[in-house]
Amino acid sequence: QGAVVIGEPGTGKTHLIMRLAKELLKVNRLVFIRQPNNPDAVIYHIYSRILESLVEKVPENNYTQLENLLANSFGKIIKEVAEKKNTQKDKYIFDSIKNNPLDIYTILGAEGTQKKREYWHYIEKITLEYWLNNYSAASYAKQIVKGIIKYCSYSDLNYKRIVTRWLAADELAPEELTKIGLDGWHEEISKESFSLEAISVLSKLSLLDEPIIMVFDQLEGLGLPYNQQLLLNFGEAIKEIFTYVPNSLIILNLFPDRWQQFKHIFNNSIIERISSHQIYLKKLDRHQLKQILQLKTKTIGVDVVNLFTEDELADILSGNSIRTVLNRAASYYRSKIYQIPLPESPQLSTLNTEEAILKRLELLEDRFNRFQQVFSNLASAF
Repeated sequence: QGAVVIGEPGTGKTHLIMRLAKELLKVNRLVFIRQPNNPDAVIYHIYSRILESLVEKVPENNYTQLENLLANSFGKIIKEVAEKKNTQKDKYIFDSIKNNPLDIYTILGAEGTQKKREYWHYIEKITLEYWLNNYSAASYAKQIVKGIIKYCSYSDLNYKRIVTRWLAADELAPEELTKIGLDGWHEEISKESFSLEAISVLSKLSLLDEPIIMVFDQLEGLGLPYNQQLLLNFGEAIKEIFTYVPNSLIILNLFPDRWQQFKHIFNNSIIERISSHQIYLKKLDRHQLKQILQLKTKTIGVDVVNLFTEDELADILSGNSIRTVLNRAASYYRSKIYQIPLPESPQLSTLNTEEAILKRLELLEDRFNRFQQVFSNLASAF
């Protein structure tokens, strides 16, 4: 599936996606991918970023995302195998991990023991059998699966780093390859083809667990004139991922003007894939911005109207985005609490002299109207 989240800077695009991931994913298999810079290595850039994320630890259980992926996927595979073969070894592994798949890393033998080596060799055998029965053994897929299993079989961080470099298609020294028991890649390997295959392998393993959510963020630079070839190659790379990578959600975070530009440059086959879902984040009105600010001030036990004066609140809420409003409110707070000088309002500092005067007149008029309302209320009370 594809989705485009469209909104002006500071409207909450990234925040929305983080909330989405928290709702959908137990182990947060979420990858943020920044703008690529090399038009000849766009897919490799995407894969490298995915790999970087997958070898980071999940705070909830202190295992990497890749370890979570293999444990949960293999748990489903061994269940299927145990039901068919009903051997003692298969049943023992299944019973050992059925309550918590992550137990695969602790109960199948201590580090460096023959027992652990034998069990992990068996895990590799069963997983590769499953792969060959369900997918093609062509290209690099089988080797990539072996590399993922090797990575997860090690507790030693040094071994894990070597395998991570191998999974990134780096050239390793012969002694390093011997150390991890994997073959080196050929010098003529196409890193773009390899990367597409690797992303596809990860997504197919994810079919047994949770989807991969790929978020392409900070893409504004792709629209610059000197990046036209990079933009075209990026579009083709996204098209390839949609074709070969199942069980994934691909999200593009874009400003409205960039999305319009992309629609004119990419062909329909790319646009239709990317924009099967379009989410427009509208600019919030003053009342909504004040509600958000109120939620933030509640965290320190203060009501927004007690924390800021009417004039300060008018200045704060003149911001054109959530981020601008919160940043301006933070500046006022620091000024009050820590006596840090208040910076000039960003809304005014970016305007020329005439625009700045008009903006200040608008603020004065708004304050005058508020004063009239307060005065009227007081007069009614008396």
